[in-house]
Amino acid sequence: MTFPGHYSTVTGIGFHPGNKHFISCSRDKVIILWDLEEGKQLFTIPVYESLESLVMLPEKISIPGHERLKGGVYVAVAGEKGIISIWDALHKTKLFSQTQSKVVGSEDGCLAVTKLLFNSTKKLIAVVSADHNIILNELDTMSPAKQFVGFSDEILDIAYVGPKESHIAVATNSQDIKLYNASNMSCQLLQGHNDFVVTLSTSLANPCLLASGSKDKSIRLWLLMEGRSQCVAVGTRHTASVSSIVLSQLTTSFIVSASEDTTLKLWNLPKNFDLDAEEDLNTKFTVIAHEKDINSVCVSPNDKLIATGSLDKTAKIWSSADLSLVGVFKGHRRGVWKVCFSPVDQV
Repeated sequence: MTFPGHYSTVTGIGFHPGNKHFISCSRDKVIILWDLEEGKQLFTIPVYESLESLVMLPEKISIPGHERLKGGVYVAVAGEKGIISIWDALHKTKLFSQTQSKVVGSEDGCLAVTKLLFNSTKKLIAVVSADHNIILNELDTMSPAKQFVGFSDEILDIAYVGPKESHIAVATNSQDIKLYNASNMSCQLLQGHNDFVVTLSTSLANPCLLASGSKDKSIRLWLLMEGRSQCVAVGTRHTASVSSIVLSQLTTSFIVSASEDTTLKLWNLPKNFDLDAEEDLNTKFTVIAHEKDINSVCVSPNDKLIATGSLDKTAKIWSSADLSLVGVFKGHRRGVWKVCFSPVDQV
């Protein structure tokens, strides 16, 4: 028996528990409900996104906004938008669509979600993303219950976070920061940046703070609380990729960021953070620090001096009080990739 109806690759098929219907999804942006006994198409439902996978759901389900649903043909689908949508195909009705997903949607027609799986015993929907992550979502709340990281690609930076270095933050070729629990290596994804995160920093003064810089030209400040982390502040004053970032070490009163736009910026940090909103950070000082891209920035242990290294083959020392130039170090024959203050010598 042949079931014609789709106009692009069929990417998923699921059979209804009652064995009367089955549903197919495709990259032609529709799902089709079929009558299995008569071999005919019942409904074609446009979903307005290229779909990669579907899972059939039980005849009786509870999902956000709908309790104890029954009498329909329920299916969960996902594709290029990176979100799970739940439909009643028998009544051609969308019942639920994720507003916050751990999978980043595709902007150029590429894959975001590659596979959906359903665990009927634990009522979990597993989402396999194109960047090799697996997210388990609870069906009744559609909130992430657990996350697995399958592949990290190139690791660009790493930092210990939390009391007694309880967590490890990792920046990879991804716009999400991977935060691992050091005791069991369970992972959560910190989302907020729109391009690859390339630099991370923490401070001994407050190990629960994590600063990040990204190719999206922004910096973000994250606060770790009770094993969970959230973004509490954002700075968006650079005009090119942020190449290096550092938190003040003696106190957490400022952040210093360096960029491919050749500027060095010092940002003031508030003493307290609003956990209900992301605060906009303001720059206190900005200087054109080098002639070429700045690769590295570091703050002295007493917070008085800032060091930078650049592709212009020089390293420079700056005063944190006003970003005035203190000294220039020449001698390298190629770009300077890393600068660091001694943790024990007085400066």
